[in-house]
Amino acid sequence: MKLVSGAFRALVSQALPAVQQVSSLFVGAAVVVAGLALSPICVNAQTVVQADDNFHYDNSWELSGGLAYANLPSGPSILPRAQLPGVNVAATQWLLPRWGVTGDYRGYVGLGNTNVNPYATNSPLAIENFFSAGGEYRWIRTPAIAVSPQILAGGGFGIFNQHVPNGVSNGQLGIYPNGGTFDLIGGANIDFNTSSGLGVRISPNAIVTDFNGNLRTSFTVTAGVVWRYGRF
Repeated sequence: MKLVSGAFRALVSQALPAVQQVSSLFVGAAVVVAGLALSPICVNAQTVVQADDNFHYDNSWELSGGLAYANLPSGPSILPRAQLPGVNVAATQWLLPRWGVTGDYRGYVGLGNTNVNPYATNSPLAIENFFSAGGEYRWIRTPAIAVSPQILAGGGFGIFNQHVPNGVSNGQLGIYPNGGTFDLIGGANIDFNTSSGLGVRISPNAIVTDFNGNLRTSFTVTAGVVWRYGRF
């Protein structure tokens, strides 16, 4: 069993940098696409905001999904933060043209950090999941771009000691005990539209967590696609 666990941990350790690199490349590519989409606004704002008879913002539903990145703490006294790749899916029901209710899931898996210890354990596998819901306001809405600030709240659960040797506790490594937290997320969805029903979405935001009574604010970003459908 220990041999299987060690082999799995070695596999994760080797594969994770590639996953993080792919995640970074994906987010970077989305930023480039977003920049290209945004550049016409800077060059000729009058053309961009020109009315398009075929473009509309009267959709009742919005679904989005993509890759995620979070810079999350591993423990209350551990200074280096864990760089965790992940995934994100969200759904918004627009109750009014500018006001909607959003449900959001984001999950992260990656190598965390520990305090200096004599147990030959420096980077245990961390798994964190967050489920949140809240309000969203469609602030900017042009044929080229939409910007929707949002505030979400919910709960999460973290496992910080995957593949830690038997008999070594989370406290001995300085990492959080496995358990739940509330979460508060604030940020904005930035959509670069390809049509009324489809766009590229980038969502920078901050997430507040409280694992083991340790209140921390962390940076997260997601990048993917958004699909709009339905009519009021």
